[in-house]
Amino acid sequence: MNTVQPKILVVEDESIVAAHISESLKHSGYRVTDTVPSGEQALKSVRQNTPDLVLMDIVLKGKLGGIEAAELIYSRYDVPIIFLTAYFDPKTLNRAKTAHPFGYLLKPFKEKDLHTSIEVALDKHQQEKRLKGREEWFSCSLKNLSEPVLATNTQGVITFFNRAAQKLTGWKEKNVVGKRIQDRVQRGKKEKRTRHPVARVIQEGVSLFQKNCRLCGDRPGRDLSVDLSVSPIQTREGVTIGAVLICHPASDAEPRGSTARADSGTGWASEVDPDFSGFVFKLCPWCKKILNENTETWEAVEVFFNARG
Repeated sequence: MNTVQPKILVVEDESIVAAHISESLKHSGYRVTDTVPSGEQALKSVRQNTPDLVLMDIVLKGKLGGIEAAELIYSRYDVPIIFLTAYFDPKTLNRAKTAHPFGYLLKPFKEKDLHTSIEVALDKHQQEKRLKGREEWFSCSLKNLSEPVLATNTQGVITFFNRAAQKLTGWKEKNVVGKRIQDRVQRGKKEKRTRHPVARVIQEGVSLFQKNCRLCGDRPGRDLSVDLSVSPIQTREGVTIGAVLICHPASDAEPRGSTARADSGTGWASEVDPDFSGFVFKLCPWCKKILNENTETWEAVEVFFNARG
């Protein structure tokens, strides 16, 4: 039991049953914030009293049933729900699942069963909040990286890509998320004989570096030659739940004109106006060469300027 008394809201339209549940909760060391008979009153009470958990009778009198009220409470206030019911048919069970309940109790129930269900639900909710926090931090961190980044699940299906990847390739979420990584990150002819780096990382739980890969853009001319750093995404227990790919400009291949269209915020080729004269050229910070747009080739800096001197 937590040192701080968890606060519980009881939503039950049978006054005698509500009083019995309330007494059982107090006897077990919980603080009852309120007992209300309807879904409408439950929403108001949650807003005013911020309980840690709601015990919700599925069948309630009034316009707002128990399942509908639970859906609103969880979606608006992120308060876990345990359903109470005197009978539980398969149809009702399927409807109740839409509210994402943290438990079910069949009336009549024993005090120890009530206590166990509440403790399990509270612990599960705290774990989910921590996981959501880590996911939000992870997603925010990846979105703001200057390098193109992708993430997959354990099946090698793309679940995420950041702004840098979108900017360089022209990807749209509907065309990429949910697709196989092999369709968007391809390897050279020699490397195709071996396992895709994402498959190896997921299966072996290792990190690796893969050269000579290609990001396939959404439009012609938007493909990118890249090197990949691939690492497993793991839980605290060391279970691999996916892979993250960080793309780097190819170390042994000169950038194409398509990469030159990206801005300097990504670390790829950038447009430069050295004296603000309106004469703009594209400079690759990796190979230190300038794009000759007439020939679509990359030239050494001195060659580029000598030809225009």
